Amino acid sequence: MDQTSDQYLEFRQELQDVMAETVGEIRPELAEEFEWKTYVQRHPGTCLLAGGALGLILGRSLRSQSPAVPAQRKSQAPESSIFPRMADKVVSSVLAEALSLIAAKMRRFSKLTNPAQD
Repeated sequence: MDQTSDQYLEFRQELQDVMAETVGEIRPELAEEFEWKTYVQRHPGTCLLAGGALGLILGRSLRSQSPAVPAQRKSQAPESSIFPRMADKVVSSVLAEALSLIAAKMRRFSKLTNPAQD
């Protein structure tokens, strides 16, 4: 019985070592795959469309939930909510990232189609 428990402990240790080694090899690849900037670089068009669709849906839902506001005088500042400002900041930052990626892709495409330019 003692030999069986020793074999089990040895097998268990070997299995843990192999699993730790495998996880160590896979971890950087997984971290890169789940990094949103990497995904946006690989699929800028999809991300731009998804961001636009999300902004459209969010904007329509916010507009339908807000009560109708009567016309105000120009001297009065309209009340502002923190949520629309936060949404504007998020959309702006996503678009800024996406536009720079699209510009880089366009430059690369331009060089491929017209190799005379440098």
